[in-house]
Amino acid sequence: MTAPLYDVQLGLDEARRARLLRVDPVTVATVRIADQLAANMARHFTPAEREVVGRALVIAGASVGVIEDVPPAVLANLIAFAGERLVRGEQT
Repeated sequence: MTAPLYDVQLGLDEARRARLLRVDPVTVATVRIADQLAANMARHFTPAEREVVGRALVIAGASVGVIEDVPPAVLANLIAFAGERLVRGEQT
């Protein structure tokens, strides 16, 4: 197994700080939507699985966050397709 390319703990810390410190309307709305998404997703996983899924979402967000000029629907599909491949245990 190769070393991870992304520091998940740093990403979690950055997200926590942004959630607490940024009060602009876009961030407030984004956090509200993200909280609802997390609540909807949480029902599908055990507590242990939720941590793994949460870390995967942080990594996915960081990974697609560097892609420019791509419509949001395409970014969502990128995450979904990657998740589907991981769930099936397939890697390229």
